[in-house]
Amino acid sequence: MIPSFVKLIALATTVASVAVASCWALCDGRAALAFLLAACWSLANLFVWTGLTLAAIRSGKRNPFVVLGWIGGKFALLGGGFAALVAASPMRIAVGLAVLAGVSVLFAVALLIALFFLTLNIDLMDGKKKIATLELTKTRQSKSD
Repeated sequence: MIPSFVKLIALATTVASVAVASCWALCDGRAALAFLLAACWSLANLFVWTGLTLAAIRSGKRNPFVVLGWIGGKFALLGGGFAALVAASPMRIAVGLAVLAGVSVLFAVALLIALFFLTLNIDLMDGKKKIATLELTKTRQSKSD
């Protein structure tokens, strides 16, 4: 099962990528397509790494074939990305920058979500507001009085 914060990052990245690619398509359709494909590749990597991590740190009995399957998926994804870059070469500077931006959009969205949650003092894992330790200490002191 995929954690909720990974789903949130994936959803926000998808929305941001489609919005940016739509605007970019007005100027350069090929660069917009490259951006969108790179963002999809980045999202696929996120899900493969999540699955690999969850399979590897699972408590109890682990199935090594599941872990090997995720590793195989990662190498297939890596090879596919490399093959796509080779097939697209030589590429214009705009398309190269679009690929770089498409891969980086996931990291930018994840950073913005983490900063947003940190600012609002929300736990990233369960989405609930954290109780500040100072408030908790004051509550315990008032109960003991």
